[in-house]
Amino acid sequence: MNKTICSYPFFAAAIRPNGLTIPCCRYPHIDEEDSYVWNNRVRNTEHWKDIRDKMLSGEPVEGCHGCYQDERNGLRSMRQHSLSKFTPTENKTVPVQQLEVSFSNLCNLACAHCSGFFSSKWQAEDKKANRVETKGFLKNDFDFEKWDLSNVTDLKIIGGEPFMEGVKFKKLLRSLDLTKVNLQICTNGTVLPDQELKDLIEQCNNVYLCVSMDGIYTTNDWYRWPSKFDDCISIIKTFEEWWQHKSNVHFIIHTVVNLVNVLELDKLVDYIHNNFPLWKVEWDWIRWPHWQQLSSLPNSTKHNLIEKFNRLNLDYNYAIIDNPYKVTIERLSEDQIDSWQLVKENISSLDNERNLNFLEMVPSFKEIWNLND
Repeated sequence: MNKTICSYPFFAAAIRPNGLTIPCCRYPHIDEEDSYVWNNRVRNTEHWKDIRDKMLSGEPVEGCHGCYQDERNGLRSMRQHSLSKFTPTENKTVPVQQLEVSFSNLCNLACAHCSGFFSSKWQAEDKKANRVETKGFLKNDFDFEKWDLSNVTDLKIIGGEPFMEGVKFKKLLRSLDLTKVNLQICTNGTVLPDQELKDLIEQCNNVYLCVSMDGIYTTNDWYRWPSKFDDCISIIKTFEEWWQHKSNVHFIIHTVVNLVNVLELDKLVDYIHNNFPLWKVEWDWIRWPHWQQLSSLPNSTKHNLIEKFNRLNLDYNYAIIDNPYKVTIERLSEDQIDSWQLVKENISSLDNERNLNFLEMVPSFKEIWNLND
């Protein structure tokens, strides 16, 4: 069985805030001048052809290591999921069936794991701290009217924050046959769509509303700065009021397990289970920035967490929420890239820039702050 073949480079495209076009959201950036959305042959550059050649021959593709690792950890990868829709047999593209679009990096948050590439708020912070020379705004001017989108059945809109780009969002939806479109919206849970956009969304065949939640209470307020947890919960409740009786709307909470929230992962699981019975949870695990990987914790802390999560893994009985503990144990066991000292330096730097107090907002770290690696 071919364990490297994937349908995304054959039938899909993911458009970044600056117009870079890659096969899927997990694929690394491609350093080629013709790999941008304004090139009408962007899906048939030499790089894309080489990806497809390797996949068809069963050869591993360097940029696909994320899916390979998911499969080693027993998770169903995006690669495997893609094959349920289309199985390629020759090196040529078909009209786009799955499309991911980021209209720009316009965003009102500067989450700790994000960057100026996906957040204009982060760009403003980088400018203020003299990490960049100018405060830029990335927008790709994706002219989707020049693309053949007649076969699109799966559309994913990411940010920035997609509900802050309502004009472009509505224009794209109006151009599609929404009755056959399965729409996924990735939102930070701080902005609501206007009535016109809401009406268009409801016309889709299926809607997967994916709200990010990377911590509860003040952990959220530190990590997903400058959002406020209570305000985010209010937005989530509004989504429920609008759509809980719509059979075509599906609620998803997306959580990235990272160094900041892992000490209270069990509390996060309990909170979601007790407060959001309508919501499915999709777990991911931090890869970048390296200092937020779980392996950067002190060794004694990792050991204690592995023991704790092994117990929780065995006793897990929440039917509506997938069990996150097994993969978290795997991540805690990985080789360390960045030191615990560097972690503390980065946290302190964000505290200083944003006038925050990490140890007060994430008190679970008080006991381990002064530990060595």
